[in-house]
This record gives sequence, structure tokens and C-alpha cells, in this order.
Amino acid sequence: MNALIANSHSSATARTAEKVLPGSRAFKVMHVVNQLAVGGTEKNVLKVATKLTEGLEHCVYCIRGFDASLVADELRPEQVIALNLPKAPFSFFVPKLVRAIRECKPDIVHSRNWGAIESVLAARIAGVPVAIHSEHGYEVDSVTRTPLRQRWMRKLVVATADAVFAVSRELRDFHARQAGVPEERVRVLYNGVDTERFSPNPIVREQTRAALGLSHRDFVIGAVGRMVPIKDYDTLIKAASALHRKDRTFKLLLLGDGPELPRLVDLAQNLIGTGGFISPGRCQNVPEMLTAMDVFVQTSLNEGMSNTILEAMATGLPVVATRVGGNTEIVEEGKTGWMFRPGDAEHLREIIFDIATDAEAREMTGHAARQRVHDQFSDELMLENYRDLYVELLRKRNLNVGWLPGRADVHCSGSVRP
Repeated sequence: MNALIANSHSSATARTAEKVLPGSRAFKVMHVVNQLAVGGTEKNVLKVATKLTEGLEHCVYCIRGFDASLVADELRPEQVIALNLPKAPFSFFVPKLVRAIRECKPDIVHSRNWGAIESVLAARIAGVPVAIHSEHGYEVDSVTRTPLRQRWMRKLVVATADAVFAVSRELRDFHARQAGVPEERVRVLYNGVDTERFSPNPIVREQTRAALGLSHRDFVIGAVGRMVPIKDYDTLIKAASALHRKDRTFKLLLLGDGPELPRLVDLAQNLIGTGGFISPGRCQNVPEMLTAMDVFVQTSLNEGMSNTILEAMATGLPVVATRVGGNTEIVEEGKTGWMFRPGDAEHLREIIFDIATDAEAREMTGHAARQRVHDQFSDELMLENYRDLYVELLRKRNLNVGWLPGRADVHCSGSVRP
């Protein structure tokens, strides 16, 4: 496996200027995404743009706009640009992207997911030294059937980009198949999580549970994510309702927003009732909410690399997740959590019941989960790997990167354009 490895605006700028040697300059990274809203890919972009600042400058171009409230405290206004391109079948935005790239004048263009994939071709036309594309999940409509146009485009991008990577081995294998290329042409860079922001805190746990009206006796089944069909929260609600009927101390805490939320709230209220179901919707205090849970459950039908699982594990929670996608690369079954077949509400119910009745196993599993994230999936490791990738590819273009921080002996194998 090729596993490569919120600051204030003023302090980030000061650090960058301080680290640039006389006669050198900061290298500019242009991140291109379909849109910047709440989600795992968006969190990843913001982490890189706000924390990887020594010798690097960042701007984020959004094909179809961004959530202003999400970026207000993270990036300067001039760092986020909305292209507001229309969404239409068979759209071709390369000429417009070329103009945007020439205006930005980056050293690196880094596009993410299908919605921004044309940026690689635009970067090549615009003469940008380094073009990178990464895949962070699945297009819902492409899991079982990928249009031929997408396959052609992915194959062209792998051949054209300096590097292509995915955030899990399973996702790498999937996209290599879609592009019709050997797996080694697509690298793997795992996501990371802030292990200080997401950590166990007994005091915060007690305060948060009290604010939610939970007692010490309540066993809280928790989940965090976008309320969309691929997350399959119906299965979680069915399992939680069976447990709540058997024992009223079982409670379901569901965090997140999305088009499915009204329907899911109705379903939960019908099956569980208001006394056993809590849904605050979209929350800004997810780290605190996680401390209030006793077990974290993820029921996705498919998953690339789940940031919410990493955050829950960092908080010291045992995890129960579907045996799909990148989940099997995060969760060590029987050690840091448990896994089940998608849609199997009965098996999920049995697993949660066993966890609830074994406090010692819960504690051991939660401790092992946090240790695994600390060792394998920390923000520090992820950012180090991103920097190493950027430095390697800039060096291959014979640019003066010797003064940039990073591992001097780094060599990221994979798809690198000669």
C-alpha cells in the first residue's frame, strides 16, 4: 500500500512569511472543489488550507459556490472564490477553469472528486507546474454503474495528472477499476483528525448529557452525518427502536442535517417516541456531543474514508460500522469496534445490546480506538503526508523547494507524470 503520508489569518500569514527564506517565495496551492459546504471533503480542504501554511499559500475555488458561514472564521475573503458555474448534463468547464487558473497563478492545482476533475486538464493547458487529483468518496449514482464518459475522463486524468490519490485502499481500488488502470497508479493518503479537539472529557460529558436531559443511567447510541439516503439511518432507527422498547434507558442521539432529516425525524418519533430520540440537527459543537455518547454507529451503504468514525474513535468511543468501503481500514473488528452487514438492523441491535451490558469491554475498546487514531490517523500525520506529496512533485519540476520543511528523503511512489 502506498500510504503517504484554525489558525487566525494574521498568525498564519506571519508564520508563512517568517519561514520563507530570503530570495525564496511561498508556493501557491489552488484547491478546486465542486462546492464548499458541510462534509468530510470540505473539512479536509479547510484543514490543509489553514494548517499547512509554512512556505505554502492557499486559495479555494468552488465550482458551484460555498457556505459563507463555514469559511468565515477559516479563510480570508480573497482566499475563497465562487465560480458559480451552472449544473447541467454534459457540462464542459475547462475553458472557464483555464481562465480562473491563469488569474490565480498557482504552482499546484489540487482538484477533488468528480465535480472538479476537469481542473486537471485546465491546469495542463494553463501550464501549471503540478496538477493533482484526489477522490474522497463515492458518487452516489456511480457506485453500481459508471457512465462511459466518466470512465474516459478518469482514465485521461490518471494519465495527465502528476499524481492521483484516494483516501482509502478500497476507494483506490474502485477508482483504478473505473479508470481502467493498475492500482499502483493511484496512491493512498488517509484522512486525519484533530486528536486534541476530539478527545474524552468526563466533565464535558456530564455537562452535555445534562443539557440534553439525559441521566447517568441512559445508554446513548449516537450518529453524526449528512442526512442522505446512502447513510441509511433507517437501519439505525429500527435497531434503536427495538432496544428502546425493551429498555427505556436506550436513547438515540442523531446529529446532522440534510434532505432526509424531516422524514427521519418522523420515522424516529413514530418508532421510538420523543422520550427516546434526540435530534438537534446541524451542530457546531460536535466534539462535545460525541462525549455524551456511549457508542457511535455508522450505517452507511458505502463509504470512502469516514471522518465521523475517526472523530468518534478519537473521542474514545467504541464504534459499530457497516463492513463497507474504507470502514474496514479504520475499524479493527473486535479491538476498536464491531462491524455488520449493511441494512441488518437485527444484527446491529444485538451488537449494541452486548456493548451496553459489558462496561469493561466498552472501556477497553474505546481506549484502543483512540490509540489507533493517534498512531495512524492524526491530523499531524495527514498534513505531513500532504506536504511531502507537494514537495516531491514540485521537486520533480526542478523548482527550488530545498528550504521547505518536510522529509528530505521523501519519495511518494505512484502516478507521477514524467
